[in-house]
Amino acid sequence: MAATVSVRATYGEDNAIATYLANIFGYGQCSVIWRRARYICRIPRYLTAREIQGLQDAVRGSHYSTD
Repeated sequence: MAATVSVRATYGEDNAIATYLANIFGYGQCSVIWRRARYICRIPRYLTAREIQGLQDAVRGSHYSTD
């Protein structure tokens, strides 16, 4: 069952979101689109509570990345 998740993040964090979701579902299985100050993510299934926490950490962590 496909699901849609709305992620509140700043513009430019799509790479961190897409990478995190690709690690869970595989590359090409998700889409991340910027709409009205949020990222809309279409994913194959709903995220677990642990995966949601990991996604939030990935978005916060991208602010402090030195790459």
